[in-house]
Formats: sequence, structure tokens, C-alpha cells
Amino acid sequence: MVGREKEMKELLGKLGVRGLKRGRTESKARMTEMHVLSIVGMGGVGKTTMAQQICKNANVKKHFGPIIWTCVSDDFDTKQLTKELVHSCGEEIASDN
Repeated sequence: MVGREKEMKELLGKLGVRGLKRGRTESKARMTEMHVLSIVGMGGVGKTTMAQQICKNANVKKHFGPIIWTCVSDDFDTKQLTKELVHSCGEEIASDN
């Protein structure tokens, strides 16, 4: 990925993937960080490529536990999407018919 270093650094900063602030423990630092980051915009501008690079970043992998990846369209079912995400992590959800 060429020419997006500034944007990558900004997104990593928003995720809290940088040095811990002086005087804060790791757990306190993580409590104030954003763990969900939506990248939105028109098609073809590199959102998926940027997200892939962030997920492959060694510092990101060390900083977070499992990374959950999903694509969401304009027309989606929040409940179903959540179930699919939980299931993809290897967890079972009780049926609530």
C-alpha cells in the first residue's frame, strides 16, 4: 500500500495502537481505547485494503485479542449479524425462536 501512511497512522492511533501514556497501566489504557472502528465511504477508494493492512499489522495483533471482520451493507439485520459474528468466534447461541 503506497501513499496512505498518514491515514494508516491516524487509524492506528484511533485504535489506541501506540505507546501507552505515562502513568497508566495497560488495563487502564485499554479501557479508554476504541475497539470498534468503522471505515465507510464510496466503493473503490481502498477501505478494504486499508482494513486488511491494519489487521495484518504486528502491533495491532499484539495489542488486541481476536480480530473479527465483517462487511455490512445498507440493508442488514443487526440481530442476525451479531449471531453470525458470535458464531464465527466459535461460540454457540441459544435459540430464542
